[in-house]
Amino acid sequence: MPIYGIPTWGSPGVSPWKPLREPLQESAQESPRDSSPNHFCETQSFPEYWSKLPAEIRLVILDMVVENYRFQPSVPYLRAGYATVCREWQPVFEQQNFRRLVLDYDKIHDLNNLTAKFHRRGYLEQIFLRVRLDAYDCSVCQTKESNDQKNRNNHFFNRSLYGLLSVLSQWTVLEPSPGRYGRKMKGLELELGACSPSDYRHTFRDFHIEPNRELRNTAEAETYLGETYHQEHEQLGSLDDHFHGWVDGRRDDKSVICTEAKQRLMGTLEINWARTRPDKYDFRLKRGDLAKFNLGRGPIFDAEPSRAQDNEMAELRWEKTHLAEFEFLPEVEVVTSLLIRRQFPRKISGSSIGRLLKESFTNLREFRREGWFDVDAQQQLEFDEGFNKYLAEENLPSTLRNVYIFEESNDTLHLPADAADRSYKRSLGMRFSYRSHLLENISVAFLIDARDFFFQFWRTQIGNPGEFELVPWENLRSLTLTSNALRARHNSVLLRSLLLSAGRAIAFMPKLEVLEIWNAKLKDGDPTGLGLPGVASVFRYEYKKGQSMITFASNSITLYEMVSGELQGDVGLYWKNLPRHISGNQLTFKYEVIRKGEWSSWGSTYPRVMESLKLQVPVLHEMSRCQMACEALSPRKEDDIAPKC
Repeated sequence: MPIYGIPTWGSPGVSPWKPLREPLQESAQESPRDSSPNHFCETQSFPEYWSKLPAEIRLVILDMVVENYRFQPSVPYLRAGYATVCREWQPVFEQQNFRRLVLDYDKIHDLNNLTAKFHRRGYLEQIFLRVRLDAYDCSVCQTKESNDQKNRNNHFFNRSLYGLLSVLSQWTVLEPSPGRYGRKMKGLELELGACSPSDYRHTFRDFHIEPNRELRNTAEAETYLGETYHQEHEQLGSLDDHFHGWVDGRRDDKSVICTEAKQRLMGTLEINWARTRPDKYDFRLKRGDLAKFNLGRGPIFDAEPSRAQDNEMAELRWEKTHLAEFEFLPEVEVVTSLLIRRQFPRKISGSSIGRLLKESFTNLREFRREGWFDVDAQQQLEFDEGFNKYLAEENLPSTLRNVYIFEESNDTLHLPADAADRSYKRSLGMRFSYRSHLLENISVAFLIDARDFFFQFWRTQIGNPGEFELVPWENLRSLTLTSNALRARHNSVLLRSLLLSAGRAIAFMPKLEVLEIWNAKLKDGDPTGLGLPGVASVFRYEYKKGQSMITFASNSITLYEMVSGELQGDVGLYWKNLPRHISGNQLTFKYEVIRKGEWSSWGSTYPRVMESLKLQVPVLHEMSRCQMACEALSPRKEDDIAPKC
């Protein structure tokens, strides 16, 4: 239905009015031009009814167009065309078009051109660097990546990241725009991700939203995600691909995904300039491209080879000095938020994340990292040790206020026993606790255990307490952690110690408003092999003036009885006698049961428990939660079986 006051045309991408001289773009890709002679033609007859409408009414109509716009893969540049209609429309739609840019290596050098006009840079809120790795075929899809391929992946990742940081290092901090549609945040959010176009064309066809179906906001995700995944399943149709484990358009439950295929999907990317000797492997470049390298500032962007011409390239070995100049990352003041989402299973190594936090992002206020528990135990250990080493040597950035970390498992990539037996590097939790005292909001799920975060308050202290100085969290307002103590198979001693240590820690968190400790397992290592859902539990403490509350919710009767018994005894009395509760602030207890009907729509146990969390947004990015929900749209057998606890 056309909006009153705006004429309808035969094609949504065609405008009857002459465009501005400088065509605008909705993303970092050039908008294709229609070969039709009517496309962007001279002004035919400006609608009189539009020009005669009051300015306020015209603005309301344009607001409706902006609000109702939905990205359409078939017409990806529709909104960019709106901005070229006339000068009146330009500022309305341009501010929307430039809020988010999705870049790969080939488009980084266009970034300054896209934002050459400073007001456009002021519209920009997020840059998504999506590194495109080499494609591969069925001859290797069931094998681990070779060392040469890993080095090549690191090469593309390093070049893309360094190139983008070099551009952003020249930008100043972006202030919120006073315009009607201007930016609402200070600084930029930088999202990092890398994948091969082949990752989801073999075994893992239903693993994530395809890159060409970019959802721009949470509201759009919630509205159209079901349709998007429905289209994905329709595309699969009645696919029979026994080699990759697919029967009649669905994953064959009897097919076992080999570990090597998972390892190929879950590789690790490393920032390795000045860390890895470049003479250990070759970089492929076009002939004559050596002259295009500026040793003081890194490679010129058009030196990147075309993948299609790879067979025609000669191997050129870099001299050590070419990477020695990259010893330190460019300092980027404009980035205030760093985001790594679960959409791409390849992880950025722990040591590389440490380097980014230490060397590059000097004005960072928020860091969110969503990763996957690695099926390769050695790779997981290297990530933990790399991040642990950074925390051992460096403080978190002094500007950082919010840290959100999520380490994910699912029943496609991980066997139940692997997910249940997740072991934590205890020193990582201790060091993170010690380095977190300037933070305002913390959420760490499955990377560390809550008992390690509270180690200084444990009755029998873990590790060497003399290594760490007890410092209060003076600014902390919310804290969300996971703990293996909230499992029915653990004894009450461990659970009791966790509840007491959390209470002792709160005395050193004067501004704390919400504490949540939760846990959930895919199937809790169910020994029966029936695929029964695992235990899901949430312990929540809320502090409000005049009334505070502890809530415990679980789907395990055993754990429910253990916690309620402790809270009705001396553990609950200890919490009631905390200084913040003595002066007229009463503490009450509430018990809830996480019933099957409240989480049966999710595909595995631990996403379901997030419905019971008060702090859902810190735990997992809203877009990621939408993706996770839709990945479980298909009914599963375990949803019809009540948990056995």
